Amino acid sequence: MLNKDNKALIQTTNEIALAYKNPDMTHNNVEKPRAHLTGTKQDYSSQQNQTLQWEHYRGLAFTEFGMEYSNRSLHIPKTGYYYIYAQVSFRSVGYECSANDQKASRKKFISQMIAKINDNYPEPEVLLSGTKSLCEKESEMHHPIYLGALLYMMEGDQIMVNVSDIKLVDVTVEHRTYFGAFLV
Repeated sequence: MLNKDNKALIQTTNEIALAYKNPDMTHNNVEKPRAHLTGTKQDYSSQQNQTLQWEHYRGLAFTEFGMEYSNRSLHIPKTGYYYIYAQVSFRSVGYECSANDQKASRKKFISQMIAKINDNYPEPEVLLSGTKSLCEKESEMHHPIYLGALLYMMEGDQIMVNVSDIKLVDVTVEHRTYFGAFLV
């Protein structure tokens, strides 16, 4: 014979099992804005523009639940805390570090930053940044810089990734250079 506590336990267990079979029934799996973009061939025609272009619908790339990509930026559709991340891999092809390059004044540095703009302040505001020397590991051909943080974003904010030398960005495979954000 089942008592009241056992009946409640069975009902709760059945609800969990049902939610596991149909994840849309859980409260934790609401439709939150999210996007994952992958590196794509860059336009080198403008030396001034070091903002990366992204693939937003092929392969591993997607935008969902109001998140949009246009003009090299992710558009934030809803105010809240977002985990924003980007990894950019740089190639050191054709760049060799000599003994003279070990001096700080001769090293070749690469950098990446995630910036935001909005209607109230149209100049890019740096949110995250990272710098690395191409001479750190002479044997490596790829030098990734990963950035990620939980940040408060407002509806209408636009986020983008800028680099110091767009010509060195490696977009040969999707898992080397990527950018994304999701509402937590």
